[in-house]
Parts: sequence; C-alpha cells; structure tokens
Amino acid sequence: MNRFCRHNYESLQGSPVIGRRAKPNVSISPTKLDPASPNTICLCTARGFYPVEIKIRWMKNGRPEEGVAFGEELQNGDWTYQL
Repeated sequence: MNRFCRHNYESLQGSPVIGRRAKPNVSISPTKLDPASPNTICLCTARGFYPVEIKIRWMKNGRPEEGVAFGEELQNGDWTYQL
C-alpha cells in the first residue's frame, strides 16, 4: 500500500491538482414542496469548488440559522464538487 500510494503521490508532484483551489459558484432559488402551502423553501446550490472541504451557513439578521439541512457533496468529474 505504501509503495502504491507513494508512487501515485510522487507522480502528482508538480501537477496543477496539488495546491489547487476553486471558489464555488453559489445560487439561491425558491422552491415549493407543496403548491398549496404558503411556505417557500430556499435552495442553495454551490458548484465548481475544490477541495471538497467547504463550509456553508444560512444567516438571518447576521446570525447563523439553526435546523438547516444539507445534501452530500457530489464529484463533478473535473476535480471539482457541487453541493
């Protein structure tokens, strides 16, 4: 395992992947789960970020909102992710 991982790591040295960072493109859109309901849910989508570690917060009047649900990060195939 060490031999395999070390070989792959060494082959990436000097690669544009090492040390790469990409900021997310963020969009917020309203959705209605139930057309009869007066409530609207906001959906936040973050795309094209790298590395996978990202922190997203919903804020209301400058304070973080509680009870927010998040999906899983999905790999885009170009070394970036979306959530």
